[in-house]
This record gives sequence, C-alpha cells and structure tokens, in this order.
Amino acid sequence: MRADAHESERKAIEHLKHCLQSQPGEDEWVLLPNLAFSVTHQLQSDEIDIVAIGPPGVRVIEVKHWTSSWVNDHRSEAEHYADGVTNKAGKIGSTLRKSLSGLPRVDGVFLLTQEAAKVRRLVGEVKRGVHFYALSAWKDVLGLDLPTVLSARDVKRLSQVLEPRSPVAVDGSLRRMAGYVNLELETPKDERFHRVYKGSHPTRRDRVVLHLYDLSALDDPNAETKAKREFDTLHRLQLLPWAPCALHGQLDRLAGSCRTLAICSGNDRSFIGGSIGQGSRTCQGGRAELVCRRTRL
Repeated sequence: MRADAHESERKAIEHLKHCLQSQPGEDEWVLLPNLAFSVTHQLQSDEIDIVAIGPPGVRVIEVKHWTSSWVNDHRSEAEHYADGVTNKAGKIGSTLRKSLSGLPRVDGVFLLTQEAAKVRRLVGEVKRGVHFYALSAWKDVLGLDLPTVLSARDVKRLSQVLEPRSPVAVDGSLRRMAGYVNLELETPKDERFHRVYKGSHPTRRDRVVLHLYDLSALDDPNAETKAKREFDTLHRLQLLPWAPCALHGQLDRLAGSCRTLAICSGNDRSFIGGSIGQGSRTCQGGRAELVCRRTRL
C-alpha cells in the first residue's frame, strides 16, 4: 500500500513540476514534497504530500490514488482524510502568517493520480470543504489563474520558513540562479536531468555556461552517480589547453538536490583570467565557479 502511495506522490510532483516548467514567464514557484511539519517541537509532525507556494498563494496538496468507486464505498474514511487536509492547511497558514501577516487563506486539495476514467465522477466534488482534482486540472490544483498575492521575494521567504534548508525556485523559463542572470536554456525543454544555460554575471559581466543537474528528474537510485560522472568529465576536460577551468572539490551530498557547475568565459574562444573569490581556483587563461543549490521538486 505504501509503495502505491509513494508512486502516486512521485507521479504527482513530476507532473506539477513539468507543467510549471512548461509555462511561459518568470513566475517563482516552490514545491515542497513530503514535508514533515509541526507547529512546535513537542507535537508529532504532520506529513504533508506537497506544499505549493507561488504568486497565487499557498496550497496544501494531498495526493491520493483513489477511484470514484473507492470514495463512494468509504465515505467516512474520505471525510476523515478531508478533515486532516483542512487541519494541515490551517496549521501551515497560521505558521506562515507570523512571517507574512497578509497571507490569504491556505486551502487544501486532493490531487487524484488515477487514470481519468476512474475518477471522472469524483472530479469537481467537495468533501468537507476540500476539492477533488485530477492531474489534468493542475492549474486548479495550484490556483494558477488566481490573482497574484505573493511576490518572488515572498515565495522564497515563505519556503524558507517551512523548510529552511530547501529554498527552490521553479519557473517556466529560468532567468536567474546562483548569482547569474539572463539565463537562456540551450538544451531541449524535455531534458530535465542535465540542463545547460547560457548567461552572465551581473557585475563582472563574465559570460557563463551553467550546467544544472536535477537529481529529482530521474526515478533512478543512481541519479547522483550519473551526475557526478558527467561532473568529473567536465573536470578532466580542464586539462586541455583550450578549455576553461572548473573548481576542484566534491559535490555536496544533499538528497533531492540540484548540482550546478558554472563555467565562465570572456568570449566564445578566450577566457578571462583573475581571481573570483574564496574557495575557487584560477587557472591560466580561465576561471570557474562551482555553485550548489538544493531543490525539492
């Protein structure tokens, strides 16, 4: 039973992430899956499948692999789960309003991962104030078309309140990350494990090629090994006289994280020399930075 639940949650988060990344614009979104949340350290933590934070506000999402028939036969159990979702949403809202007093009501929803034919009669229903949605109604799940109430700064701040170690921006077209701006995706959009961006540093004006490895994009226990293998290959390339340098060091081992390697160059064929700060290594004719950023998507 737990294995089915885990697969449903994985399917749901991947679907939401893919849909958000396919949206145009620069809206900031944070998806926090499997969040262990407690109002105080004395109370047992609630496990929340997904907390979504974006311009329209905050949503608590309960992922279920239910069918219409199951809910019809287990009405009292479904109502019990609905009350639990409302309770979790209320706690999340109360906690976040300590940091942002004007935060609107935080609603909870059910996201159903069964095939459409098995949930058709259930979609659109409301149990104890909690709406049921299918995967195809992902915009309604997130409230995507609702008025904007949170700025990008608000989104980041609220995500840090809930999970201080895991602030993540998810946007349709990534334009800035880890101190670099004007990022342009060079790889196909459907390639999510290893993305390559071109961009620049806002003050030094260095051009940058940024390699982003999203370990959550692969349902593979060896995802980190694959990312590190490619990362090590880039390090070995720096031995070639025409290649820029890359920082020596190990990638941080953070579950569900992105690994990012930024290679800076002055133009397409020559590289700028000089120091770029503590913890980095300058090579003759080139310089590079390694930046790591944790993501829970």
